[in-house]
Amino acid sequence: MRAFILAVALSLPGAAFADDLLDANKALVAKSYPQALQLYTKLAAAGNAEARFRLGEMYWYGQGVPADSAKGDALFAQAAAAGIADARTAMARTGLRAQRSAEIAYWTDKYDGADLTSGKYRCERPAMPAMSKSNSEIAATSAAYNAWTACYNGMIANLSDAMPPGKRIPADIIDLMTEAEFDKARTHLDRVYARVADTAQAGAAEMVAQHGAWEKSTVTFVADKNRLLSVRSKMEKEQLELRMHQLAGRQTEANPPRDSAPPPRPRAVGK
Repeated sequence: MRAFILAVALSLPGAAFADDLLDANKALVAKSYPQALQLYTKLAAAGNAEARFRLGEMYWYGQGVPADSAKGDALFAQAAAAGIADARTAMARTGLRAQRSAEIAYWTDKYDGADLTSGKYRCERPAMPAMSKSNSEIAATSAAYNAWTACYNGMIANLSDAMPPGKRIPADIIDLMTEAEFDKARTHLDRVYARVADTAQAGAAEMVAQHGAWEKSTVTFVADKNRLLSVRSKMEKEQLELRMHQLAGRQTEANPPRDSAPPPRPRAVGK
């Protein structure tokens, strides 16, 4: 569906007709289709070229009326003959729509969201061991989990960027869709996006739970091992101190201390 540009008509034969066209354009922008249809129909019957073009678009896109490309094309031809440039462009739309019908059907029915979970957004969950018992194992497991987390966050960001549903439909395809087809495409995309999000979130919850269990068991193992190492280190230190004390005692027994001063000499008795 084409983006509508509101314009004030300057070529109408009377102020009343100009006011009606302006009101009709405003009603179309506001999607007040019954009012727009009534005013455009009256103006088109009076020979207004722009009204014929706008009325043709309403029929072609099915805005407030069942889509009728043949009726729309007939009104485009009348408007083009009166000098409306956009009407000449619109006359080619039916042919383009036939050529690209498969692309329209892709967005209304066949899109499956594969692009949201493939390529760099294909986030394979790493195998999470029950426990890691070495620094190398802990580092490898943590790196794998962090890589998955980064991938998952990128996938979710890309999914969010696709919102609202219909945002990523190419503009030239939207231009060839009827209003009912565009609404159908958005409904279909909304279901696909919801399914992708639900599947991703369920997998993420399982992955986070596995990582939490691994982390808890690994932290417990490391803490126990560190306590054992601390106890062992303390025991080894005490044993070393005991051996050093025993060695010092044996050395004392083998080498008793000697008195360095010579014994006193007996004194001579006087005659």
